[in-house]
Amino acid sequence: MHQDKTGNKAIIKAGDVQRMSAGIGIVHSEHDLSDMLVHFSQIWIYPDQRSLKPSYEQKSFADVSKENRLVPVASGRRTPRHIREALKYSEDACLTVVIFCER
Repeated sequence: MHQDKTGNKAIIKAGDVQRMSAGIGIVHSEHDLSDMLVHFSQIWIYPDQRSLKPSYEQKSFADVSKENRLVPVASGRRTPRHIREALKYSEDACLTVVIFCER
């Protein structure tokens, strides 16, 4: 579960991607409230701007067909149409996930 001092509170489920900008400062916490083993990745990306306001965004990509293709999940790029659904952040980069399936 994510909770921060700006009032955001959310349960993060399998297939969810969370984007948080600490910006000029934020207090937050992440807690595993389940009885199951949880795996996640936390990636820090420095923004291309200074003094941003703290922000939070979360989206499920669980229903997206990810088999054998790259799926953009977070991006600072504004153009290619295939990344329109990705979470937005302030840097010229694109984070993608892929699941390779044997046939």
